[in-house]
Parts: sequence; C-alpha cells; structure tokens
Amino acid sequence: METPTTLSLSMMESVLAGYNITSSEMEHLFYESLGNIGYSATDGTYSQPGWGLQNTGLFSNLQASDYWSGMECSSNPFQAWGFDFTGGAQGDFIKVWVHDAFAVHPVYVTSIGTGDISAIPIPGAVWLLGFRADWIGRDKEKV
Repeated sequence: METPTTLSLSMMESVLAGYNITSSEMEHLFYESLGNIGYSATDGTYSQPGWGLQNTGLFSNLQASDYWSGMECSSNPFQAWGFDFTGGAQGDFIKVWVHDAFAVHPVYVTSIGTGDISAIPIPGAVWLLGFRADWIGRDKEKV
C-alpha cells in the first residue's frame, strides 16, 4: 500500500489528528516503540502523570519538539502535518513555522524478514581524489 503524500483536512480530523493515535510513523515511535504517554488521555482528560517525551530509546538527540511529517495538507497548501514530541499530538502546522525533521531512509522488508538496504554509492569525485592522492605520493617517492 502506497503512503499518501497529501491528506485532506477531513481525513486528518477524523483519523490522524490529536493524541494517542498510532497511525503515523512518528506517533507509533512516540507511543508504541518508546512507550511515552500523551498529554491527553484516551478518555479526554489531560495532563496525565508522566506525560511527554520521557523515553528516547536509542535516539541520542530526540527533542521534545515539533517535527514535520513531510505530508502537505491538501485542503490548505500553507499547512503541513507534523507531530509534537513534547506532548504526543499530531496536527497541522503553518509551513512558515520552524520545526525539526527526521532524516529517514525507507527500509523494505523481504519475505524472510530482513531489511533490504542498498549500499550508498560513493561519488566518482571521491574515487578520483583518492587516486590523485596516491599518484602524488608515488611521485614523491621517485624524487
């Protein structure tokens, strides 16, 4: 199933906005993987004891801050979806606001359950630089 790059406001309000929702990757990370508690409880009461980004797991620089999701609001081109790691809420943010972002790379799971990640190619310029450094070193040996 393809992940949408835009969401309509009606989709966001009915399915993806608010607290304690685990349908996005960032929400799943906050609630399920890291075991954090949202500011608002599932019954609507708020300011739960221990709420917020208490557990960061193996992330060394995960901030209690807003992060962009990369999905634009289809109903308003001036807004995009994001996730608040301060209190665990997903919502729409005005694009001119400054927020953090995750640098991510998709991992495709094979039928046997292992990640299939291709190697990162080294640009030709790096190879040429190494070759030239070797050439200079050899020229100095001859002198």
